[in-house]
Amino acid sequence: MIRKYFKGGILKPTIVLVVCLLSISVIAWARPRVEELLLQGNSLCGRGKYKEAVDIYKQALREYNSADAAYNLGITYEINLRDMRQALDYYQRFLSLEPGSDDTRLVKGWIEEIEAAYFPKVPPKPKKLEELSSRLKQLIIDDLKLAREFYQHGKYEAAVKKYLEVLEVYDSAGAAYNLGLIYDKKLNQKQKAIEYYQQFLFLEPSSPDKDIIRQWIKQAREALNKSDKSPQTIR
Repeated sequence: MIRKYFKGGILKPTIVLVVCLLSISVIAWARPRVEELLLQGNSLCGRGKYKEAVDIYKQALREYNSADAAYNLGITYEINLRDMRQALDYYQRFLSLEPGSDDTRLVKGWIEEIEAAYFPKVPPKPKKLEELSSRLKQLIIDDLKLAREFYQHGKYEAAVKKYLEVLEVYDSAGAAYNLGLIYDKKLNQKQKAIEYYQQFLFLEPSSPDKDIIRQWIKQAREALNKSDKSPQTIR
């Protein structure tokens, strides 16, 4: 997927690290060359040859320390090759090469989205159900049943309260899942929905529902960011 090539047909100034004694003529030669490589990589992306494009972008990054190449590598790995670890590495490389860029905030947002969806931080874990007394176990079971009844009768705030009470005692993946669903689909509180979807993924990383949960996280983030019209496009 190609998001954009260049702003107004002009590449951003290429960052070239040079020793002070290098002549201006050497710098002038380097810029057209790195732009040529970036154009070549963009052309390959446009034809669906993403791995070949990656090789070209890496050459531009290796030989000219091109921030644009790092940016395009991040997008290609995220959108086309679906390698989120590599995408993170190159987005962070872009930020280190061009910390004052107008796109700094945008790229940091992409990094946060990937980390949240694919590499969630480990939250403190409550007690396990088996560690609780039989009396407390029964109370939890009763709370889960009551929460489901509240949900079925459209009493979503009451259901939320019960699920939260359960999560205070032990790490119920089901409670986290249901909280995410209620906040997302019934209460339209997308940030809270994302929080509990992520908690579910942490508690059940091998769940058969993990892909759909990640899709819901993505959709919730898009809803939160719908006012941000900045395109996530290659350069």
